[in-house]
Amino acid sequence: MNEGKIRCASALGSMKISAGPRATDSAGLDYLGGPIVTAGGIVFIPAPRIHSCAGFDIETGKELWKAQLPAGATPHQ
Repeated sequence: MNEGKIRCASALGSMKISAGPRATDSAGLDYLGGPIVTAGGIVFIPAPRIHSCAGFDIETGKELWKAQLPAGATPHQ
């Protein structure tokens, strides 16, 4: 951030934006919670609309872990 450079970027999640034969997938979703960054260099990002949480390598952006949750990952639902 201090250099003003983006190291990696990716759309997190997708969902149908309409029904029927014209249904399309929307890449990237809004996230109501913030990420959690560990001292070990893993960033955990909740995905409340698709009931999941994923962990990413802070240096490369590579997804290291993902789990489905029984409900949204924020208390706002």
